[in-house]
Amino acid sequence: MKNEQGEIFRLTIYTSQHLSNQTVVKQLHDLLRADPARAVRFDSVENAKKSFNAQFSVAAPRIYDDTGTVMVIGEGNNFVAGFHRITSKLSVWNIFLKDFNANETKWLEWILKVCDVLPLFFASGCSSQEFDAKHLLVRATPQGGRVKSWQGVANDQLGQMLPGFYWLSIFGSDIASALKLSALNGRADIKERVLSAGQLAVWLNEPVVPINLDRRLQTESKLVSVIGPEYFFDKEAPEKKVQPIKSLVGKLAE
Repeated sequence: MKNEQGEIFRLTIYTSQHLSNQTVVKQLHDLLRADPARAVRFDSVENAKKSFNAQFSVAAPRIYDDTGTVMVIGEGNNFVAGFHRITSKLSVWNIFLKDFNANETKWLEWILKVCDVLPLFFASGCSSQEFDAKHLLVRATPQGGRVKSWQGVANDQLGQMLPGFYWLSIFGSDIASALKLSALNGRADIKERVLSAGQLAVWLNEPVVPINLDRRLQTESKLVSVIGPEYFFDKEAPEKKVQPIKSLVGKLAE
């Protein structure tokens, strides 16, 4: 999703929770209906037409089973969410928000509540410019054009490498157990919250949209260096050998 009129905040959640599960859908229904998301429409495509009401809990699992995708549109901050079945063991949830800074505290609490209720493997949240700086690769073509691609974020790579450390990073229990997250304790440049099921949320103690992007990337690189750089993708060192999270690889295996 791209919006030229404002910075886009993008949240990606990797989870085993599928929308074919009625319990998951009912929990999501209440979270999506509430402020700040204020869901109004849903369907299998972004141009959703179905009104978001109590029927979501019945219709969403059917749409998810048939198409592998459920899209939800909300009134809050141009909320757009896509829930995608990747494999029987993995679902990826992408949420896009415009002008996140305007309601940063409210949205952060909502995100943490979603992840607390519906445990995950990993989640990342950051501005579009931070995401592109970490993953976007632009190549020139012989014809004088440009081809864009994104590195380190392929869904099937999650167990093999972590895509990065972001303004907001939420580590599920398997990843939290592998990393040295205790090394972050007491740091003034981050905030932390322990969530259910052994999850840990970490976010930078600064606005989501970086004032200085290079400094933001340096800060996050330093944080990675103390918790386990061997597990993280690094755009500046694409040939670096990365260690898998073995327990996570096992859970994601088909």
